[in-house]
Amino acid sequence: MIHNILRTARSLPLTLAIFAAAPVQAWSITIGDAAAQGAWALSATEDMDAGSPGITVTDEVDPRIYFITDEDTVFAGIEPLILLLERETPGNRLTVTVKLEQERQWLADRSREVTFSAGDSLVFLEIPASDFSERVTRSGTLTLTLDEVSGYETVSAKATVLVVSTDGPAVTYSRSQPSYTFSEDVGRARAELIARMAAGVPRGVTVGAFLGTRGDNVFGAQFTATPGEDYERVGGAVLMVASKYELEDGRWVGRTDVIVPLLDDDIHEGTETFELNLRPLRNQSAKAQLLNPDGSACGLRCGHLIRITDEEDRPGSVNIEAGQSSVAENAGSVRYSVTVLTGGDVQPEPGFSMEVPVRTVDTSAHDEIDFTAVSTTVTFAREDFSRVEVVAGSGGYRWVASKQGEVSLVDDEVVEQEEDFSIVLDAPPASSGFVLGTASAEVAITNEDRWGFRVDVSPESIREGDEAEVTLTLRVVDKNGRVTADGHCVAEFPVTAALQFGGTASDANDYTYTVTTGDLSRVRLAGCQPSRRLMLVLQALTDDEAEDEEVVTFTPTLVSSRGAEPDPGLHHPDALRIENVAGPVRVSFSRSSYTFGEDAEDAEAVIVARAAAGATGGTAVDVAVSSRSGTATSGDDFQPVSESLTLRAQDYALENGVWVARYRLALSLLDDDVREGTESLDLILEHAADHSTDFQLSNIDGARCGFRRIPITDSDSFRSLIPTDFDQ
Repeated sequence: MIHNILRTARSLPLTLAIFAAAPVQAWSITIGDAAAQGAWALSATEDMDAGSPGITVTDEVDPRIYFITDEDTVFAGIEPLILLLERETPGNRLTVTVKLEQERQWLADRSREVTFSAGDSLVFLEIPASDFSERVTRSGTLTLTLDEVSGYETVSAKATVLVVSTDGPAVTYSRSQPSYTFSEDVGRARAELIARMAAGVPRGVTVGAFLGTRGDNVFGAQFTATPGEDYERVGGAVLMVASKYELEDGRWVGRTDVIVPLLDDDIHEGTETFELNLRPLRNQSAKAQLLNPDGSACGLRCGHLIRITDEEDRPGSVNIEAGQSSVAENAGSVRYSVTVLTGGDVQPEPGFSMEVPVRTVDTSAHDEIDFTAVSTTVTFAREDFSRVEVVAGSGGYRWVASKQGEVSLVDDEVVEQEEDFSIVLDAPPASSGFVLGTASAEVAITNEDRWGFRVDVSPESIREGDEAEVTLTLRVVDKNGRVTADGHCVAEFPVTAALQFGGTASDANDYTYTVTTGDLSRVRLAGCQPSRRLMLVLQALTDDEAEDEEVVTFTPTLVSSRGAEPDPGLHHPDALRIENVAGPVRVSFSRSSYTFGEDAEDAEAVIVARAAAGATGGTAVDVAVSSRSGTATSGDDFQPVSESLTLRAQDYALENGVWVARYRLALSLLDDDVREGTESLDLILEHAADHSTDFQLSNIDGARCGFRRIPITDSDSFRSLIPTDFDQ
């Protein structure tokens, strides 16, 4: 019968009554492995009024398993769904079941199993893009929850993701134009990939294509450029990452560049051609569609003609150069120059005018966060050009015009890795007679901010002999000790630290501790996670030494970081003070426990005063002692105690080199004829109202001072209430 009751008693306190013909003394049963997380106990005590015992089931607080999510949306058929599960207390190998509740039927499976390896606290759950059905065209929510796991709390483990499904492609991508022309000495040919999300979708999505160059003459195409002589072959995947999308006319649009190296030679060969083509990646769904620049479908591939003009016949070139390739974020700005160089020693015609578009492109640095984006047009006129000798003493002249601009940098106090962006030129009009030369200048922004750890300890102090639950809070702070700066978190990357004990107090001599939550050797903070709390129970040990106050320090050290390493000079360790309470005399009960029968006529508790080691004699102390009802009742089971006593200096005697005085406190217990089992009263020691401050209340076992619980056993005969055939 009890087995069935216990199955339902995991989460709520429960009191059960067992009725039996015979009376029972207090008893307890522990259910499960007491050493395991989540162990719980069953205890029984007699209810005097009802005349029957009560059974109380109590449950310890289990560590949690919960989800950590970076994205609240996933595009069905294009990208995988990746979630992170974390368990608060790493342990043995553990397999959990994730239930999938679908508003639409994208997935055939309704659950997934995920396994934590032994000692691991983190595990990834990945649902590949190919698992999502493409037949479902309506968006909806996918809710993930955890089944019950023994020893862990999983009720709060829940993640909800919006699954975006569209009737047709969710994203299309193409080149910016069907063909490009470059001078052979520009070094790199740049072609732009543009991705456009369908109307109404909430964000951009990472898509990719297979990029390849082709110079062989097949399918009737005639290519004259030779790979390895005029250009280098390029092949591989090119990705449009989700972070590069921006809203344009209400639709998310992303742009990225593909570079093909060009080879300069001294051979007069005229304009040559090869092809740059794109093919869909094999794992891309029909939900991501590759198009031609005019919007028509490509089929199996999209080809783009690349023309290489010869130096001897080349048109003029337009080039961009950054004033600095690497700049500190607090530099204010970085300058750039746009330079136009004619193909030969010919000045542009009167009335010449050419507009060159200039813009910035995010890579790992981002507009408004790291720099202020630029999108402008630089105009060149005939009068802007001057005649220069290209190489001193060569006799070769060109006409050159140059104009400058700048990109403003954002100086924040967020600790970041080195980030970069590009300043790029778009192709000038074909009618201008100029082509793109150096079309892109990359700028790296270096971080000049520093960070460190801060540890906060609560409480700030504890007295010798006391026990306290101590909270350690680890934080990542900037150079000014702040958790946030400019409204942003200090560190956008995950870090792992260890907390080390130190200080003037020593483990085992001055204190002992037990960690109840977390792992001091591996405290992980995710990117932008402001803090992490750990809990431990610390027992300050007592001694007879009149020593100075001692401290326990908690110093953070770095275990690993996915970004910039901390500056040890910015670490802020904290300390817990242990207050010394030792004096010339320590007063306690003589024994850690007393037990008397209710009919005992000589019951007494002995109060002992001990002088500190090395003292030459005892010191007079005034102590107050009183009683308090536990399960025993004052006046019915015992006579109340309330008196002040004095241990005089002459009451001390030398015992084993220590001066000791004793006071025998008589207890008056009342015998009755009521069957009531074992009851208890509490004796409390306190300083007398006019006490001297030079003695310490203590317990002989170092436990909480001045308190002793005294059981009183019943002298009346009764048998156990538990039947002999009781099924345990």
